Amino acid sequence: MHARARNGACCRVRGGPVERTVARRGGFLADGILALLVLGLALGAGLPTLAWTVRMQRTLERRQLALLTVANALDAQTALPAFALTEEEPLELPLNDAVRAELPQAALVRRVTATDRPGERRVVVALRWRDFQGTTPQEISLTGWVLP
Repeated sequence: MHARARNGACCRVRGGPVERTVARRGGFLADGILALLVLGLALGAGLPTLAWTVRMQRTLERRQLALLTVANALDAQTALPAFALTEEEPLELPLNDAVRAELPQAALVRRVTATDRPGERRVVVALRWRDFQGTTPQEISLTGWVLP
């Protein structure tokens, strides 16, 4: 049951005392603006964090690919007999097209040095690439020994 109060506000009569309800105009507008403000703040903080996370994930994937490539190359180099590994200028090893596509400006290099033991060779295989534009080059290297 509804009744009109003197000031025009609607009154509801329930089993007890009379409750007065005042019509709110524009209440949803203020709620909407507040919700958009909170959403904007969340996106403003979340998008840079998401971009950083994606970039770090990409960097880790590239490092993993580089490590596997260097490990495979070192396995192949240490399988050679010691007399085939001569001490010379660093030798650039071939890279497959998939690695070249994934790691920009990649170069795989092998360096051979003699050790204190006669006939023993120390083999270092290093892969160097540029991760992102404007950053310092990344490098991963592994070392192995070839016994006579």
